[in-house]
Amino acid sequence: MAHPEIGEKVMQKLCEDLEDVATLEAPLKMFGRSLIAVLAPGAKKKREPGKEPSKEVQEAENS
Repeated sequence: MAHPEIGEKVMQKLCEDLEDVATLEAPLKMFGRSLIAVLAPGAKKKREPGKEPSKEVQEAENS
């Protein structure tokens, strides 16, 4: 990975977007050129009134 800091920001954003449906079990880890995140299914949380879920989260909840 040429720019690991960019990859880490993207993975952090992904984890934040998925926090309604999953929990991060372990901190992000770099293994060579791979960035690893361990996620586990989590309990559905109530959303804040002003916060809209991402399109992916809405599709996952509807299926």
